[in-house]
Amino acid sequence: GGRGGARREAAVGAWGVRGYEGASRPIRASRERVQGGLSWQHKLSETDVLSATYQYSEAQFDASSVEFQYHQLFGTYAVKLRNSGYTLSLGVNRSERDTGDEQDGFYAQAGWNLDTGGHRISLVAINQLTDSGIGLGGNSLTGSGYNPLDSNYDVVDLVERTSLNVGYGYDRLCERCSADIGLGYDEQDFDTQPRDQEQLSGSLSFGYRITPLLKASLSARYSEIDYAQGALGGRTDERSEYGLFLDWRVSRSLSARFWLSQDERKSDAALDEYDELYGGVSVKYAFR
Repeated sequence: GGRGGARREAAVGAWGVRGYEGASRPIRASRERVQGGLSWQHKLSETDVLSATYQYSEAQFDASSVEFQYHQLFGTYAVKLRNSGYTLSLGVNRSERDTGDEQDGFYAQAGWNLDTGGHRISLVAINQLTDSGIGLGGNSLTGSGYNPLDSNYDVVDLVERTSLNVGYGYDRLCERCSADIGLGYDEQDFDTQPRDQEQLSGSLSFGYRITPLLKASLSARYSEIDYAQGALGGRTDERSEYGLFLDWRVSRSLSARFWLSQDERKSDAALDEYDELYGGVSVKYAFR
């Protein structure tokens, strides 16, 4: 909208297909996970935007009937200039289990981006006090907020998490092509469990616009997870992820993303190794 305009968005992520192989699957591997969210935006000026976002996640774990619910609410101030911009977000989160356990935490994020001459550069830093049940390893490949399995599936604890992600993209490989590379750092400090760890990752993605409304992408990411001494013997795990994505702009207000991804983890501890195939769809609708 114009000056002073407001916009509301609703998004829902639905679980698709999942399968796995491994010596012994983790006791807290989620059988089913559904996520959704609402976002409200208000344009303060031609460059400044204020928004509020609520996100919800619900999961049920294989080995028990315990259900996990996660709520996150945060506000964002964004500045969008001609070729660059930055964002600042502050908020809270809350985790609930039907066993009666409840935890509250905080969320803070800062981001910066530059887009000029077909080159795109981004930098995002996040610090938060959260719950291990949300899937802290996550999977940035999906780009939909969906968190599959991770290295913390078998513990329940408060975690202070700090992450830094740097990205570079180029949109002029060909008329319809784009390429992206990324580097990430993630540090997780557990409150009581001996799972403190650092993770370094690198990613590569190639996109092709089939039509003005349809885009296909192929992505890969490699990560190394180093556990602190005393946390699982100071070992290092390796994780390889591959994903195929289809983004469809259904209309001016409605968009959808479909994905199929492979996730393989290798570890010195055989019981922590897995090979997982999963898929899903996320839908976003903007009320204008």
